Amino acid sequence: MGQSKFGGNPDLPESLSYPKSENGYDIPFLCQLNLGEFDNEITSEGILYFFVNLMIQPSMVLFFFQKIQNL
Repeated sequence: MGQSKFGGNPDLPESLSYPKSENGYDIPFLCQLNLGEFDNEITSEGILYFFVNLMIQPSMVLFFFQKIQNL
């Protein structure tokens, strides 16, 4: 739980609700990136979640959650 992955189901913490479109449908999950797995200058911990809808009303939702031990 909490590793980087594409597709499937996100490892969302209980405090985050799954994002919905304006019509009330779930926005499809694209990927989650565990920043602790990458050599980067942004932060050494936390997860970025990407949700993308490319249908009738394209939209994207991005969540950042820093405390991955709360997943």
